[in-house]
Amino acid sequence: MNVLYRKNPKGFTLIELLVVIAIITTLLAILYPAISRARLQAKILVVNQELSQIGLALEVYEVSNNSWPPVRWDCQKKGHFYALPHELVKGGYIPMGGTRGSKKNPILFSNIEDKFYPGYTYKYMAPGPQYDYSGSSYPDGFPLYMSANFPEKTDSVLVKYSDRKKSPVKWVIFSLGPGYNISDADGGNFPLDKGFPVLQSFWYSQKAKSGILTRIKMRNKGDHVGTFRKGY
Repeated sequence: MNVLYRKNPKGFTLIELLVVIAIITTLLAILYPAISRARLQAKILVVNQELSQIGLALEVYEVSNNSWPPVRWDCQKKGHFYALPHELVKGGYIPMGGTRGSKKNPILFSNIEDKFYPGYTYKYMAPGPQYDYSGSSYPDGFPLYMSANFPEKTDSVLVKYSDRKKSPVKWVIFSLGPGYNISDADGGNFPLDKGFPVLQSFWYSQKAKSGILTRIKMRNKGDHVGTFRKGY
């Protein structure tokens, strides 16, 4: 009986393996930035879409109540500064994510989480009444700073608006966006007197790859402006 023996095929040499690894590493180095940019843009797209839905909820709330919700701020609610209004949650305009506080004064939080600030909702600001989460009011209300003819000019002298009837802006909803200092958000240390979050200098920039994502309701024409528009 003749027995045939087959030689094992020749394996890769060390040099060949190193060449393959080098090629794969080079390809990853080329593709990774493009993949990262695509993922970031997809995330921004989702955030802008969610801000659009929240904006729609605020529009419906205003039609039903002839006003829009007040701002809430509380030094004891770390990270939850300027959370989405619980009037929207209580009225069923946006979904509820959880309840905090006492049974008498429950604090309702939405489950619409800021994609760039996990565990917390998007932020809401509006000139006018301001309360803490127990329902106590701040006598001076809540101000927004902007140029008098915003959004046409954003580099002129800033004007403080705490009167809803005079402010060019009704409300602002925003995500912290990529690259924001989370410690500032935890302490509520937003530079309001510098025009945050209204002025475009704080908005997301494709060049800088950082900045907040905004949706702003104008008072006169009722238009929405923000980073969802082309060019941001």
